[in-house]
Amino acid sequence: HRRCRACAKGIPGAERITWIQSLSTDIDLPEQVDVVVGDLHGVLPFFKGNLDSLSDARKRHLKPGGRMIPFRDMLHAVPAHAPEEFLRVQEPWLDNVYGLDFSAALPYVTNTWWRAKALPTLAENLLASPQCWGEVPYATADISGLDRTLAWPIERAGTLHGLYVWFDGDLGDGIGYSNAPHLPELVYGRAFFPL
Repeated sequence: HRRCRACAKGIPGAERITWIQSLSTDIDLPEQVDVVVGDLHGVLPFFKGNLDSLSDARKRHLKPGGRMIPFRDMLHAVPAHAPEEFLRVQEPWLDNVYGLDFSAALPYVTNTWWRAKALPTLAENLLASPQCWGEVPYATADISGLDRTLAWPIERAGTLHGLYVWFDGDLGDGIGYSNAPHLPELVYGRAFFPL
C-alpha cells in the first residue's frame, strides 16, 4: 500500500487515486468502475482465488460495457521430448544424495504438474503442434468447457516425457503475453506434466 503510493507519487493525476487495502471480494465500492485490472496468475490461471475474485469483480464492481484486463486467457498444451524436465521430477525419488529409496512415491509425483525449467525449450523438442485446451473468458462469463480431450499427430521423433501447458494472456486490442515453453520465462513460469 505504501509502496504503491510511492510508485504513483510522480504520476500526473495520482492525487485522484483512492487507495483501498483489502481483497476485492471483501469490499463494496460506492460506484461501479470503468476498468477492472487483475493479475493473480500462477503458472496457470487457476492460482488460488484468481477465477473467483475476477468473476466477482466483473459482476459487482464493473460498469456495464466496462473493460476487464486481462480480457481472456487461452490455454495450450503440447507433447514434449523433455529428458531434463523428467529427470528433475524423477531424480529426488529414485536417486538422492541420502541414498534413500522413495520410489513408492514416484507414481504420485509424476501424476501432477511441476514448474518447468526457466530456459526456453528448443522447438525441435516439441513433438507436435500445440493444441488449444480452452479459454478463460474473464470479460464475458464464468469458465466452463475445460474438460476436453486433446489429440496430437506426432510430427517429430523423440521420447515423450510429458506435456508443457501454458496460457496466452489476451489484454484486448491485439495486446498480450505468453508463458509458452519456447519463449523466455515470464514471472509466471510454465507447467510441465510428466508422464
